[in-house]
Amino acid sequence: MTAGSVERAMTIAELAAHLHARGGAAEIWLVYLADPFEEVQGGRIVLLLQRAFWTRGEAYSFAEGSRREKRWQQLYVFRVAVTSAWAEGTTPCGATFETEFGRSRPLPTVRVRPTELAAAFES
Repeated sequence: MTAGSVERAMTIAELAAHLHARGGAAEIWLVYLADPFEEVQGGRIVLLLQRAFWTRGEAYSFAEGSRREKRWQQLYVFRVAVTSAWAEGTTPCGATFETEFGRSRPLPTVRVRPTELAAAFES
């Protein structure tokens, strides 16, 4: 982003176009934050989607930088393989755990819908 520009979420149409440009399918990396309030209140882990990235390196860099800024944060990176046909629907897709930035612990199953995924990208 350049100075003075406004970040906005990607639309479903933009997500589908990006996937189409990549041959109709791609792996995407998702960075989730463990909600500290939910964990303290209920003892369960609730993951909040923070951002989506086209490369593992971008996701790891974002998670590591966020963790460095706020040492109390627990961030987790997941990978999801999606297609342009999936992006045009509403069915959630399961994501595979990659790594953590913080402490290791059992994590809930992660599923993401096309609208959530598109919203996690910045365009």
